[in-house]
Amino acid sequence: WSRIRAYRADTRVRAWRSKAHQGADRIRNHLIDSARGLYVAICDADDVMLPGHLRRSARVLDRNPKVGVAYADVMVVGEIGGGPWIYHYQGLTKRWDLLEDTVWDPGALIRRSQMMKIGGYRSYPFMFDYDLFLRLAEVTPFRFVRGKPLYLYRRRSGSLSDRSYKAHF
Repeated sequence: WSRIRAYRADTRVRAWRSKAHQGADRIRNHLIDSARGLYVAICDADDVMLPGHLRRSARVLDRNPKVGVAYADVMVVGEIGGGPWIYHYQGLTKRWDLLEDTVWDPGALIRRSQMMKIGGYRSYPFMFDYDLFLRLAEVTPFRFVRGKPLYLYRRRSGSLSDRSYKAHF
């Protein structure tokens, strides 16, 4: 929180802090509803948006007004599953490719209008982002951002995603 507060002097930055855990889906929906920009990018707790993520992804959406989601390769590091390794999408060719693969919200830039159109995230205990992208695929095309990975996703034992996975399988 102290790091985030350091940016509050910048008028482009607004910060909120929740006193109680509400679930990622609820807090993300609150932030999306409160956002003023055209695009939404999710960056979880200890993950890192790599240099060029927003600029390159926004360029794809700016040049393709009918495209609602720009997504890129994600570098995965951490204790779970070894690593580092790169989750390489190679670009989904058809919307139904999401049935066999998924786009993660880490590394994706989404038009806020499309998020609002489908009602944002729904409350599921696990894989609420997968549900989000299946619903987005019904209303908008996706575009792959070619090149180096644009997001660093950290997998650690005891993390929220690790705990959620273990609780359901």
